[in-house]
Amino acid sequence: MDQNLRILGVNAHPHDFTHCAGTCGIHIRKGDAVTVVVMTDGGRKHNEAYMDELMKPEADRDPSVMNQTPAGYAEQKATEIQRVCALFGVTDLRILTFPEPFRLSRSPEAVDALEEIIRD
Repeated sequence: MDQNLRILGVNAHPHDFTHCAGTCGIHIRKGDAVTVVVMTDGGRKHNEAYMDELMKPEADRDPSVMNQTPAGYAEQKATEIQRVCALFGVTDLRILTFPEPFRLSRSPEAVDALEEIIRD
């Protein structure tokens, strides 16, 4: 008897989805349901554009990159993961906003949030 799976992918940061995107896409194509949860908004992690600008002499730095707020970067990351999820067929994306650095073992609130998602 074929039975579709319900898969929950939990990621610390938006970019972590890239580690399982292909697998999620395969399961969606097979008819399985996939929910992707991102525990943080990513506003303080992996801002390569900012790091690249810091490597330049101060006079050559792009002010639009240098002045971007963590909230602005988080919005950018949310847009990026929404687009990537769509490419792989993921329609159930949940971005939580727990503070970084994130550790599940140090956040009972995050455990409660995940429990609620699992029960859903």
